Amino acid sequence: MRVCIPAMDPGGPDGIAAPSFEETETFDFYDFLPDGSFEMTAQTRPCACWGPDQAEAVSRRGIDAVIVGGISPNALLRFRSASVRVLRVNDPSIAALLVSFFAGKLEEIGYGQVAVSRKKKMKGN
Repeated sequence: MRVCIPAMDPGGPDGIAAPSFEETETFDFYDFLPDGSFEMTAQTRPCACWGPDQAEAVSRRGIDAVIVGGISPNALLRFRSASVRVLRVNDPSIAALLVSFFAGKLEEIGYGQVAVSRKKKMKGN
């Protein structure tokens, strides 16, 4: 099983999750092994083309789930269309999120639970 966690720089298992998909600084990719351990397999940076295409680029990496603090409706739709589960962060620690994911303790985000990034809110004020 492969999971993506949008993170704040520098990311990695000792890092913290980004507040939302649209505000991420790195995308960390993890593979889960049958014994419950995980391995970080890749880390990428967001491209300059932010928007729905970013969700498509992440999902093309063969992920089964993305764990996010918040997400826009467009990005959620892209992931759902690609059969990628979108799960809500329950702890900012990436190490804790990986444990929660493997234990099945993360809640799936529905269409009524999406978040608009703080950057977009600030532009409108």
